[in-house]
Amino acid sequence: MAAALVLVGVSSSVARPLCPQEGPLANDAFQPTDLPAEEAFVTGRRLVAEARSLATAGDPSASTRLSQGFESWRQALAASESGAGLRLDPTDPDGRLVVGIEEAVRLELDALDPTELGQWIARFEDLASAAFVDGSGEQRVERTFPGTAAATRAALRLADAALEAG
Repeated sequence: MAAALVLVGVSSSVARPLCPQEGPLANDAFQPTDLPAEEAFVTGRRLVAEARSLATAGDPSASTRLSQGFESWRQALAASESGAGLRLDPTDPDGRLVVGIEEAVRLELDALDPTELGQWIARFEDLASAAFVDGSGEQRVERTFPGTAAATRAALRLADAALEAG
């Protein structure tokens, strides 16, 4: 009889969903996202893909489209707060894979070919250097201009300051 009661108790707790409105992982953990930044990021991805297709077809507007894609990624960084996240796959209804905006842009930069990365650096190096010199803050420069020499200098200064602080 005791075994039957235990079996009934276990089966009733298994059959009842822990959180009825939750997706397949049965995890209701909140994943914060910055939707405007996510939209800018997705737009940037689309524009870069279009630029690659145009370049393959020999269309001279490919460079302009690539710059527009880069501007969208930069906008996603500049308009969001540090620590903001985005879904790498916005079509996922559960939004399970959320990464920091900074990391998402760095992943995209890592995926660029050397010519495209050179265009990113050429587009933003002067802006990053000017922001670094005018005292906009090392954290802002390091975060919003990844891949540039100014961002590297800012990261080194931040690391040095952290080391000094203990």
